[in-house]
Amino acid sequence: ESGLMTLVVKGDGSFFDLPGTARTSLELEDLVTLHIMESGSILYDEVRALVADDLAFNREIDARDHSMHLTPSLALTNYCSYRPGRPTIADPFPTTCVVRHDVERRLFPPSGEFPPTAMEVPELGADTAGAAAFMQTVLGQSDYAAGLGRSFSEVVARRYNLNGRYLRAWWINPGYEWAPASSPGVEPFSLSQRIVLVGLVKMDENL
Repeated sequence: ESGLMTLVVKGDGSFFDLPGTARTSLELEDLVTLHIMESGSILYDEVRALVADDLAFNREIDARDHSMHLTPSLALTNYCSYRPGRPTIADPFPTTCVVRHDVERRLFPPSGEFPPTAMEVPELGADTAGAAAFMQTVLGQSDYAAGLGRSFSEVVARRYNLNGRYLRAWWINPGYEWAPASSPGVEPFSLSQRIVLVGLVKMDENL
């Protein structure tokens, strides 16, 4: 069981094509996903309220590069575990809400022993090998998955005219390792009951 989320960031070409803005770009500094595996809505409503009230994350400012980054607040970690350990047979379900950093400081960190859970979709005409490899981490190692990654990345690039500057897109693997890897007959990665996505986008003049 799996799927794919696509996040598209669209800037206004009437601004980004002005003289003097040729180096300006939109950058995805951080992307955090909250994975909730609970059939009821009580936990989801609490977490959603924290996000809506701007209480779920702290903003850390890095004066060296004039950037800002997201870290989970104490209020959020009272409900959700931040980067918890993998489930085991002895402790198969340590938490029902997980905070995952899919993009961190513009990088794609691996998730434990697993490959990165996000990637930027290449602009039209660019090499699609990375898209093929990423899709294989989502759907499994097969020629079908690789081919789907290449073709779907081209569809997304064409649909949104991706240019690597102010028209950009990212894929996020929505699956989470809710079950121990050694559980017989159970896929280790599965979709959560609910997913909340929070991103931090910066306009970078690249000076």
